[in-house]
Amino acid sequence: MINNFHITNFKLTTIFAIDIGDLSNDASFYNQRRGLQSTLDEVKMLLGDSEIYDPITIESSEYAKTDKKERNTFSEFYSNKFMPLNINFKGSEPITGKYFSTSINSVKVGYHGSVSICCTTTFKKWTRKSKISISDFINEYNIFIETIRAELCSELKKFFEFWNSRIKFIQLNLIDTKLSNFQKFEILDFDHNLELPINTIFTNDKENAKQLARLLRMTKSSYSSFDDKKVEKLKELNLGSRNDELWIINEDRLVRHHPEDNIYLKAFLSDIILGIEILTQYESNLLYLNHWVVDKRAELRNILSEQKDKKQLENTLSEIWLDAIHIYDNTLEQYTRQRNIHHSFYNKVIKEGIKYQRLDEYSKQVKNEFKELFDTLNSISELQSTQTFLDLEKTNLKINSRMWVLSLILLLTAIFQLTPIVISLMNKRKVSSPQVEEKRKLKKENNLPVDEKKVLEIDSIKVTLLIK
Repeated sequence: MINNFHITNFKLTTIFAIDIGDLSNDASFYNQRRGLQSTLDEVKMLLGDSEIYDPITIESSEYAKTDKKERNTFSEFYSNKFMPLNINFKGSEPITGKYFSTSINSVKVGYHGSVSICCTTTFKKWTRKSKISISDFINEYNIFIETIRAELCSELKKFFEFWNSRIKFIQLNLIDTKLSNFQKFEILDFDHNLELPINTIFTNDKENAKQLARLLRMTKSSYSSFDDKKVEKLKELNLGSRNDELWIINEDRLVRHHPEDNIYLKAFLSDIILGIEILTQYESNLLYLNHWVVDKRAELRNILSEQKDKKQLENTLSEIWLDAIHIYDNTLEQYTRQRNIHHSFYNKVIKEGIKYQRLDEYSKQVKNEFKELFDTLNSISELQSTQTFLDLEKTNLKINSRMWVLSLILLLTAIFQLTPIVISLMNKRKVSSPQVEEKRKLKKENNLPVDEKKVLEIDSIKVTLLIK
């Protein structure tokens, strides 16, 4: 039973996403504009029509186009405001390997400032008799994925050249030629040749259940290396409500099997892929924001240690404040906070994706980093205000001291100028003529009153005045 588990058909969707800030040497201007509808509208207008790409569209829900749209997968509010731009590649040649063929589908520009590229891998030549063992499928995949990365890099470089020729306010460069800094997610939808339902395989067919476990992990490890108890737990991870369907998310991969195929299931799977691509874009946003805020805090430390002049420090602090306020809105991404979604199973799958992509954890970490940045900026601002007050008081003290010295100098100058006059006056009053003395003598002899003396003190200098 070990070798009788074969894949008879499959569709593997691979998504790579990165934040625009990680593609630019200077994203400060773009950071002040991310999260704005006008920015996405401007990008759409500037890119315009091209011979390389189909006309740019805004993504929409496929399920909403069916007659079951009441069980919506995207809220009306989100669909009208936050959907990414979609740029389809026109007539690109498929990438082929031994068994597989890959087509590059599109590039998407996210509302909150990320770029993702999506490709689809299928059998190179599928027929009703096509089949491949789990071992051969995994081995071919691990070889072929490197070829896919190289081709995706080539297409991304072309797209960035096209972008840079039309959009000047943010220039994009692809330095990472292996896409190692991109966030990656895969959605594998497959059919198999076994007659047993999936859940029955997990319960009653341990050997093939181990093969299925290998498929979930895309690992080259031998099926015998999987513990029976761990394989049994895979059944608990299955989100599917039917015994014959499989929906398991394992880290960066969703593996899905459904025995039926109709327009509703296709539209639903299409919306699941779109939702996961938006989540992957959001993951790249959060990782960039985390690096950005850590770098800004380090920049603050350097500024304080360098003791730059006050004006330069104020300008730098203002720039960081402005960037931080604009970019902080990206931690409040809207997709994970949608309301009024009435398709319960869609919600169930997307919430599982949020958990395995650790988006809540990353979001909390980024918010804490921003809180520390804002606290640091507030502390520096308060310190600057206190220093300004102290500088003002010091200046006032210097002014008051100078005024006191000036007043003292003026007073002393006045005294020096008045002193000769006062002395001269005193000398004149002290000299009495013989006629005055003779009159005094006669008055005393005849018992007449003698002139009284008044003393006037001015600044400790006594002046005697004769009052008749």
